[in-house]
Amino acid sequence: MSITSGDDDGHGPSADLAGLVFDQLVAHPDGMTVPDFCEELSLPRRTIYKGIRDARMILAEDDTLFILSDPQGAREPWLYRLVDGAMVIDASESGWVSNRIGDAQTRVQTIYAGMRVAARATDGRTRDGRKARVLARACGRLVEDLEEIDLSGDEE
Repeated sequence: MSITSGDDDGHGPSADLAGLVFDQLVAHPDGMTVPDFCEELSLPRRTIYKGIRDARMILAEDDTLFILSDPQGAREPWLYRLVDGAMVIDASESGWVSNRIGDAQTRVQTIYAGMRVAARATDGRTRDGRKARVLARACGRLVEDLEEIDLSGDEE
């Protein structure tokens, strides 16, 4: 299997860069850290992070694989592994999902606060003003839905 999707025009995921990351993960089933990628591919960290993101975006289009990342300890580089999608939500395999859920919820709340301010501070007839209002509305709905889940008291 290889990564064959994406565009290389600089606006979407780069299939070439994603393919390099994907191939390295296939060759290293126990995983790799960003410093490992840098050494193996002779590329800078920023490029490796872009390659990981691009590979995730391309895999998300129509594959069941995912690039999982887990911390290895305090101040240690995270380990990236190519896994079956079912492992992403398996808490015994990774804390990635629970970490990302908490992080995403915090980010949505922060974006919601910022977009509410931006909506009040911009002209709703401008492109940015309209975008701020759409983002505030969408984030507000998401914040409400997440708070409803939090208040439900359901625990797994």
